[in-house]
Amino acid sequence: MNLTKTTAILSHPSAIDSLHAEILKLHSTVDSLHRSLNDFGIAKTYFHDIISADIATFIAIVLMIITIIGYFSWRKINGIALKVKKDLSKQLKYQQGQLEEFYKNFDEKIKTFERKHDEQRYHTNRLMWFGSSANEEFEWALYWALEAIVSDLQITDGENIDYWFGKVDNILAKSLSKKDIGDSSKSTIETIEKLLSLNNETVNKKLIEVKEKYYKIMYGSK
Repeated sequence: MNLTKTTAILSHPSAIDSLHAEILKLHSTVDSLHRSLNDFGIAKTYFHDIISADIATFIAIVLMIITIIGYFSWRKINGIALKVKKDLSKQLKYQQGQLEEFYKNFDEKIKTFERKHDEQRYHTNRLMWFGSSANEEFEWALYWALEAIVSDLQITDGENIDYWFGKVDNILAKSLSKKDIGDSSKSTIETIEKLLSLNNETVNKKLIEVKEKYYKIMYGSK
């Protein structure tokens, strides 16, 4: 090879040299890409860790906020419940007082009504006795006099029983006879037994005498 050819070869690289240069360039590019990918992976991991940490922090903050809200909400709800309970207790106590007052007034009104009823019954018994005596219905006069004693014991604790026992004794001693005793005798005996059941010592002592006299007339020859 002469000098001229050698110089030409050096001045004009071969295709192999060009290919080799291109391969080296490609290797350099690939290495650069590997470094870039590696840097990208590191960055990705870094940002992923940061984002994960931020998400965890965010979740923790949200949970804390929810817990705080729940706590204060519970306190508020519990406070409302306690207030409602207190108000209900106060209202129930008031209603109980009102109910007790109602029952007290009701009992007083019932007692007043019963007393007026007993007083009216006493006056009715007195008027019936007067009418029976005036009509000489002595058996019925005896019955109404005994009923007047029952009523008098209820309204005055027996202030007028001596008066009525006087009427009873007078009927038994002077007016009543066997022929006067009829269907009314059952009512008379029931009233005598009713008076005896009151267990009033004074009344029972007088009634024993009344009962003996009545049965003596009923089963005697008078």
